[in-house]
Amino acid sequence: RSGDQGELGLERSAEVLEEPFEVADGVVIPPGRYEFGRANVSVTSASKRSWQAGASVSWGGFYSGDLTTTNGFLAWSNGGGHLQLRLSGLENQGRLPEGSFVQRLFQLNSTYAFSPDLVVSANGQYDTVSRNLGLFARVRFTPAPGSDLILVWNHGWQETEEANGPTSLRFSSEELVLKLRFTFRG
Repeated sequence: RSGDQGELGLERSAEVLEEPFEVADGVVIPPGRYEFGRANVSVTSASKRSWQAGASVSWGGFYSGDLTTTNGFLAWSNGGGHLQLRLSGLENQGRLPEGSFVQRLFQLNSTYAFSPDLVVSANGQYDTVSRNLGLFARVRFTPAPGSDLILVWNHGWQETEEANGPTSLRFSSEELVLKLRFTFRG
């Protein structure tokens, strides 16, 4: 009745690689047939609350080795649902004969609805594979059902390491897009 959820799962997978697959930098899985089993456990609190949290872990076989994936989130929404914030993270730890790797992804998502017709959202994301920090903002205005005016802004920074110096973020991309969509009914 509370709406909170818990889950346990088992899965069996098979995959055929017809060519080498680089799963992470320098970790190349050779062609062949692979069969592996995985288990997972997850818990999530009910979305009816202003604070919501969830976490999951999956582990088991992954091609010629093992992979553990851990993720979690913390979300908040004000009573009327106009403002929503969500912080999440994901980590993959792979251990294979071909090499080991760790990949992480962090996200912060926010949405504010002035009304059902005017919504502003902003998202930030960083991952340890591309070492890119990206910001994305969008304003969506719906003057009539089936018609939208959308303004999108993307901005990116690339993490770089200076020789004998600290790590820094350098501007890598910027984009501003205006989209207009109409639905014609006859």
